[in-house]
Amino acid sequence: MAHSKKELQRKSSHLLKIDEEYTTITEPSSCREPKLKNIFLIELNVSCIFQEETDIAERRRTAANQLMTGFRSETVRWRQELNNMKNRENQLLGNCLLGARFLAYLGPFTFEIREELLHNQCNNCID
Repeated sequence: MAHSKKELQRKSSHLLKIDEEYTTITEPSSCREPKLKNIFLIELNVSCIFQEETDIAERRRTAANQLMTGFRSETVRWRQELNNMKNRENQLLGNCLLGARFLAYLGPFTFEIREELLHNQCNNCID
């Protein structure tokens, strides 16, 4: 019986030791829980901020792509306009000479005949 009592004391002290370890392990976790919740909330807010910034960057990228597509189509239109201007520039000297020749031709006629030829006949040629 003495041996059983001794064994009981040993196991009781071992149980007390385990109980103390358990309380030291569980007590800090309950103290850490509010801190962990705060850290979690802070990280959640940071994550939301990063997501918002990502969404903004995505919208800006989409707008920039649309703008670049618009610039490409404008570049095509500007090149066509440039080619049209070059053609008109090539024809400009001939048109000026033709106009000067027409005015020189009208010089000897009276004002009424010149006006008739210039406004009526010339407009028919242009149309």
